Amino acid sequence: MRCIILICVLGLAFALRGDEFGNDLNDGSRIRVNFHGEIEDLLNQQANLEMYVSYVYQSMAHYFKRDDIALAGFAKFFDKTSLEERMHAEDFWNFVLKRGGVPQMTDIRAPETNVWGSPLNAVLKALDLEKQVLASIMDIHGKATKRNDPHLLDFLEGVYLTEQHNALEELSHLATNLQRAGSGLGEIVIDKHIMGH
Repeated sequence: MRCIILICVLGLAFALRGDEFGNDLNDGSRIRVNFHGEIEDLLNQQANLEMYVSYVYQSMAHYFKRDDIALAGFAKFFDKTSLEERMHAEDFWNFVLKRGGVPQMTDIRAPETNVWGSPLNAVLKALDLEKQVLASIMDIHGKATKRNDPHLLDFLEGVYLTEQHNALEELSHLATNLQRAGSGLGEIVIDKHIMGH
């Protein structure tokens, strides 16, 4: 009888502990290997950050669609970037699933405003948001390096680091051109140029 109790206690203790990678052995996933809980949380946070940025860009797009603003090129630009950010969120959640994790959706906070002023103001805000996204990705990259997670490193390096730097460059060029062109007619010329792309 003592032997059976000891085996049951040892079995329970083993079942309750996680493995050396921080994986919960009771999470039901058969594919979870080398996927630490901290990394899963960071990826879910990243996906939710991407959703917030998408929401802000959607607000910008609708602002430029207003009849009293009427800058269809900027509306198109921010619609496109909003969709890209939502796709990024999906990519992060799909990566979590592929590794045996669980996507965690959180509330998306409202943008700080729905009135963005000039296109330059909106582009500078977008530039700031993209820097925040890059900083978050770099934080995940650092943690993945410490956790020896080459699959995640490949995912981040293969797509997202280059894409973030390209987005920063595109927004910076757009901001420079808006500053050169000035408000009024200059904004309209750049808006028409964006519409053509």
